[in-house]
Amino acid sequence: ARAAAAAFGGTPKVTEYLNESEDRGVDILECGDRPEPGYASYSTVTLHLSENLLEGQDIRVELMAVVESSAVAMANVLAASALNVSDSGWLAAPGVVFPGLLVQYELSSTLEHVMWMEPFAHEQLTEVDLGDGVTAHWLMAMPISEAERQFLVSQGYDALENRFDEER
Repeated sequence: ARAAAAAFGGTPKVTEYLNESEDRGVDILECGDRPEPGYASYSTVTLHLSENLLEGQDIRVELMAVVESSAVAMANVLAASALNVSDSGWLAAPGVVFPGLLVQYELSSTLEHVMWMEPFAHEQLTEVDLGDGVTAHWLMAMPISEAERQFLVSQGYDALENRFDEER
């Protein structure tokens, strides 16, 4: 939480989000008006306690997003994503897509999916030593359309990332 709050700035607020049966939860940090007025930055802060296995290697992660302040449901998207990782063993890594979440939480009808990528907006969160031998890697939510998801599947993550870089 301290690493995310320091990266985002502002006044952090942490809220616990519970799963449907209310027996498991995840904490989400919110910093309003960050990186600028009219936006909010969100981050999970307890996901690193759960395994995240990539090719047999446990790479601990936290998930983040930067959205317009009105998109408060993004906290639910991060919570659902974190619970999918911790409870269902979903992999969170650059180029991995969590399907349909933006439609499910009524954040967009055209950008349906969340793809995880390196936190280019906060490079200091790429790798954070949390002590006791634990390193967390933040992943940033990138909303993508179904056409972009199909491009990712056919052309690969690097090609899609290059396309995004060209459009910036």
